[in-house]
Amino acid sequence: VTDMAVILNVKTTQHINALAEELRARTGGELVVVTVPAVQGGKANVKPFATRLFNQWRLGDRYTNNGVLILVSVGDRRIEVEVGRGLSSVLQRRGWLRAAIDGSMLPSVRSDCWDDGVLAGA
Repeated sequence: VTDMAVILNVKTTQHINALAEELRARTGGELVVVTVPAVQGGKANVKPFATRLFNQWRLGDRYTNNGVLILVSVGDRRIEVEVGRGLSSVLQRRGWLRAAIDGSMLPSVRSDCWDDGVLAGA
């Protein structure tokens, strides 16, 4: 967890880090959560920023491409989830990822419950 927006409490950060370690141990996958105060250029640049960050950090295994990045841009009120190709079909199946974002993450974030929303995504 890289909480540059300083919106997550220590307990939430520790919980997400533990989930990420468990994921890595069980599957070799990599989960990273990044919060930023805002993205330069505003809402339109959040998705491209998330994609660049995912690629620059080379998340996941290079052969199975099994990384996940959850980016929260607080000032832009945006959440972007980048998923490696190795997990894309699993997380996109039957709209699971979209439902998780819309049904769990966004309602919490809209109520300024950042910890609950980010943890739900992780």
